[in-house]
Amino acid sequence: MAILAGMLIPISGAASRARIKAKTRTELEQVATGIELYKAKLGHYPPDNPLNPATNQLYFELLGTIFTNGIYTTLDGSAQVSASSLSTVFSPAVGGFVNTSQGAVGDEGRSASPFLPGLKPGQIALINNSGGNQVKILVSSVSASLNRLTTICYVSSSPTNNPNSYDLWVDVLINGVTNRISNWNKDPITNP
Repeated sequence: MAILAGMLIPISGAASRARIKAKTRTELEQVATGIELYKAKLGHYPPDNPLNPATNQLYFELLGTIFTNGIYTTLDGSAQVSASSLSTVFSPAVGGFVNTSQGAVGDEGRSASPFLPGLKPGQIALINNSGGNQVKILVSSVSASLNRLTTICYVSSSPTNNPNSYDLWVDVLINGVTNRISNWNKDPITNP
């Protein structure tokens, strides 16, 4: 029995690692689909946070917002952020959202659109940024099982791996090894 158990534990560990990587890949592809739908409708990729790819505004851009009385509210009502706090919530480079309706009338004749339906609660995290403000961001739902935040990072202004589009990735720490799951490599890139 001990020999059989000794053989099964490594197999179940490998299966668990493979499940975590596959789930993360699927969720990353869901976000990538939302980004492509956004580009198809608006003609460009969502803006990024050039100072911090991990604290990006993808959640607000892909869910769409309504701007009323100085407050951006996601179309589904799940999050709000004031226009006056955007520079501290994200960075001074973030001055607003593109996928936004102005009150009851669409911005420039266009209404905001939701590009990321079907998010599960585990794919959203409320974090404190360096300024002490709370903000919702996209994460992989494997965060809970790993007891570690697995933030979806995004760069569209100066991507290094996909120069004509955007870089999208998640770093997942499994058994002390970082596995970077990305849109530029089909296999995870590992770094002990």
